[in-house]
Amino acid sequence: QFSQDQFAYQKARDAISDQQWRAQFDQSVRQFGLNYALNQLQENNQQAYRQASLALSQDDNDRAWASLDWEMMTPSSSASGGLTANQVLQSMKGLYTEPIFTSDELGNQTKTGSQITQDSSKRKQLIQNVVDSGLSNVDIQSVLSSLGFSKKEMQDAITGATSGN
Repeated sequence: QFSQDQFAYQKARDAISDQQWRAQFDQSVRQFGLNYALNQLQENNQQAYRQASLALSQDDNDRAWASLDWEMMTPSSSASGGLTANQVLQSMKGLYTEPIFTSDELGNQTKTGSQITQDSSKRKQLIQNVVDSGLSNVDIQSVLSSLGFSKKEMQDAITGATSGN
C-alpha cells in the first residue's frame, strides 16, 4: 500500500512539474520567441537529466555502502577456506564414515551400508573439525545434525573444546 501511495504521489508530482514546464515554455515563447523557448527547454531538460543522474549515482553509492556493511557484519566464506556448509558436511562424511558389515549363516561378511563412526574419540574429533571449519554457529549445528549428532553430544563436545580439553 505504501509503495502504491508513493507511486501515486510521484505521478501527481510529475504531472504538476510537467504543467509548470509547459507554462514556462509558453511564457518564453510569448516573451522571447520560439527559438529561445526551445533553448530554455533543452537547458531545463539537461539540468533535470543531470539531477536524475546524480540521484542515481547517490543511490548506487548508498547501495555499495549497504552491501559493504552487510559483508562486514556477516561471516565471510574465506574464514572457512571458502567452504560451504554442504562441502564441510561431505568432507566430514568422507573422513568419518565407516562401513557396516553383516555376517550370513556361513560366516561370510557382506558390506550392507555405512554410518558415521561410533568411536567416541573420533566423534569428538569430527565435531571439533566442524567447529574449526569457520562456519557460522547455525551452519555448524546444521552440519552436525545432518551427521546424526544429538544436541547433548554437540554441547558436550563444544563445552569440552572451549574448556581447554
